[in-house]
Amino acid sequence: MKKIFIALIAILFTYNLSAQNTEIDAALRYSQYNYSGTARFAGLGGAFTALGGDFSSISVNPAGLGVYTGSELVFTPSFQYFKSNTSTKVNTRDYTKEDFNYNLNFHNIGWVSSFKPSGDSRLNMKMAIGYNQLNDYNSQSQANHFNSEESLMNTFVNNANQVTGYTNNPDALYNSDLTFAHEYLAWETYQLNFDSTANEWYSNVDDALRYTDTLGIIQKNITDTEGSLGEYFLSFAVNYAHKLYIGTTIGLQRVNYEVTSTHREIERNKDINGFESLEFTEHETHSGTGFNLKLGAIYKPTNFLRVGASIHTPTFFNLEYDWYNSMNTAFDTHGPYSSESETQNFSYKLNSPFRFNSGIALLSEKIGLVSIDYEYVDYSFMQLKEGDNNIQFIAENDSINETFQVTHNLRIGGELKLDDFYLRLGYAFYQTPYKGQYDNHQSNTQIYSGGFGYRAKSFFIDAAYSRSVWQEKNQIFSTINNLTNEDFTRNKFIITAGFRF
Repeated sequence: MKKIFIALIAILFTYNLSAQNTEIDAALRYSQYNYSGTARFAGLGGAFTALGGDFSSISVNPAGLGVYTGSELVFTPSFQYFKSNTSTKVNTRDYTKEDFNYNLNFHNIGWVSSFKPSGDSRLNMKMAIGYNQLNDYNSQSQANHFNSEESLMNTFVNNANQVTGYTNNPDALYNSDLTFAHEYLAWETYQLNFDSTANEWYSNVDDALRYTDTLGIIQKNITDTEGSLGEYFLSFAVNYAHKLYIGTTIGLQRVNYEVTSTHREIERNKDINGFESLEFTEHETHSGTGFNLKLGAIYKPTNFLRVGASIHTPTFFNLEYDWYNSMNTAFDTHGPYSSESETQNFSYKLNSPFRFNSGIALLSEKIGLVSIDYEYVDYSFMQLKEGDNNIQFIAENDSINETFQVTHNLRIGGELKLDDFYLRLGYAFYQTPYKGQYDNHQSNTQIYSGGFGYRAKSFFIDAAYSRSVWQEKNQIFSTINNLTNEDFTRNKFIITAGFRF
């Protein structure tokens, strides 16, 4: 009885660690912005805190709405090419793998209305309603290596023997695993077997690697992610004498995120008896909504200078995610077999951190402009809160405070005017939110961009290209101690069309 109790405590502890990683990862994912926006916004690196006058600038500084001189309808589609390169070092060899994907996206759509109240002739009012994308989660990556020491089944075998107390009881396998029913899936697909003589669970591929030095398997991991973080908003702004612009935004953010992570094992030379391949897949679907408030101001002391600042309250999210797992196996003389777990659900709440933006812009009606933004975000202020499951997240919030830091982000853009045509260049630097002692403390994101546009009295069209690059180090394979180095590149081609009234 004592052994069973200890095993159950271990399972519960494993569950808490798994939940903690899931929610902390989600907290960071939904608190980070990688503003997409219009083609002009992207071409100028997103440096619009002081500049304004662009639909995407409303999500950075709502006072930018006040810079508009009329009404406008705008929409922005885009095309993305995502590329990843991974490197996994095992012993003295580096195993590298390249992957990529394509997808169409939609950055924003909205309407700006301008009206002049009676009374003070120096006062103009603006209103906007629409959608801006704040982050894009579409990606795909692969990693691989050759392993002569351990299969994923090693963990499953150890768990099965600990949980069931060395009893040949598949139902105990199913009921004891409170998270994903990993071992039960392995039993249903004949990867996990019971030796009644030794009174223990075992796996052919696990035994082959542990007891034979000349054998090995090819291990692969494939991760696909889809989704986005977007903001639906209603904004109001006041323009006083074309000197002072003040604005506010009520935002409703919507999260959709789906990740599929697949671990594959394949015998290299068909030399492992009773084994050919296994594929274990973890599926997660995340969704939720949150609301926030933004306040901002822009001041124009002279015609060639603007300064601006804004503050974003935390976004108060209600989130949930569903997950299930599946396993597919094949053997030398029989199979294939497949099994899938039941779908589980978990709900919780998240408060993202405050954001502070400031900026300065130099403008010339004949030449163009230069704009610079600075953004301050303290990710240690992210806070998880209990949902329907009444989990307090005390340890998780302590971990957030310990792991994450203040970030200082920079956005720079320049625009050259050639009559009705415009040429643009931009750069953005987003500092890693991880403190120096953590693996991803150097995972800064840099965005290089450029574009051009044509603007007539009642119509405009802009095009831009942006290239985002960043690096990460992650524990992709649980079967080895080494981290996998991942290099990511996101290339976007963006077109914006707008109509003025």
